[in-house]
Amino acid sequence: MTLTVDAVKNARKELDVALKDIAKKTGIDFTVGRITYDSTGMRCKIEGTLRGAVGTPKSAPADKYLVELLKLKEYDVFLLPKNFEHTKSYKDAGLGLVKIVGYNRRAHAYPFIVQSLKNAKKYKFTNESVSNLVEA
Repeated sequence: MTLTVDAVKNARKELDVALKDIAKKTGIDFTVGRITYDSTGMRCKIEGTLRGAVGTPKSAPADKYLVELLKLKEYDVFLLPKNFEHTKSYKDAGLGLVKIVGYNRRAHAYPFIVQSLKNAKKYKFTNESVSNLVEA
């Protein structure tokens, strides 16, 4: 017997139900992350957050990249264009109105994350592309 997509979906539902019961007893809210599986087994990450705690979980990638962008604005201003504001939207020739929503320090070729306001998709931009976008 091998694991199927339906079996993994059912396992996720059962995990959610079981974790809700545990959350009622302990006061810790749990979330099941991405599940990977093969023919014989499955793996997932389970995170717990104290109920009523202020803040976001660590695994929110978009927030992580926004934090990097704000750090970049504060400390490494030489990498950003002079007129840059993270709250402003900019006009791109191909995408229309876009907003710079993040910076990935480990991505050397395309470090900036830009979101189209028209279709809410995210794109990766180079330093030069962002400089041209902000200066235009």
